[in-house]
Amino acid sequence: MARTIRTFFEHASQESDEHIILDKIESHHLINVLRLNPNDEVIGLDGMGMVFETIILEPDPKSVVLSVIGKKMMHQPVSSFRMCVALTQGNQWDNIVKPLTELGVSRLSPLLTEYTQFKFNKEKEEQKINKWKRLSIEACKQSGNAWLPSIDSPESFSSFANGCEEGDLILMGSLSSSAKSISTFKHAPTKNYTLLIGPEGGWSNEEERIAVEKNFKIFSIGFNTLRVETAAISSLAVAREKFL
Repeated sequence: MARTIRTFFEHASQESDEHIILDKIESHHLINVLRLNPNDEVIGLDGMGMVFETIILEPDPKSVVLSVIGKKMMHQPVSSFRMCVALTQGNQWDNIVKPLTELGVSRLSPLLTEYTQFKFNKEKEEQKINKWKRLSIEACKQSGNAWLPSIDSPESFSSFANGCEEGDLILMGSLSSSAKSISTFKHAPTKNYTLLIGPEGGWSNEEERIAVEKNFKIFSIGFNTLRVETAAISSLAVAREKFL
């Protein structure tokens, strides 16, 4: 079975409707890493729903030229899913970007909570976001997801709560015995769903108070204490099964 090779067009330049020139990073990957040759087939993604069927015209490792033989606009998902996940120490946030992208998340939002055990360095914010975007692009190429999620700058829980849109369904993960299964909630009028995953230390009393005040729906993430990445990935998978 022939493998499917995908590339990303974010920094590509389009000479015409028939020819696309890839940037240095994507060109290097196709020619020096994957060892592709002229006339080899490559699927191109632009991150905004367009999928291109192409073949390699000029295998320059610094600027591959692709010949476009077809293209198709993929249907945008009916429902959108935003994941707001508490920032953590180490590489946990790095580890959730790829699987959440593969699952079709629409928007990724790092949260700063009262119990967040991580001091975010503002000077490195752009560097971090760029890294997460690269990981997301890699996931699109691997999975074939035609829609690249947007990635927000970190914001506090209170700031997030104050900016919520009316009509959206906000689901907040909890270990509380009174929390309900995601499957018990009704569809949002706007078809927009936001899932909040807190730090391993849980939500503070003030954050829980705000959640009640804003009418967030509290859902159960199970009886066991999960790692942040496990809770985020499993919650999105269940939400997609319920609401799509």
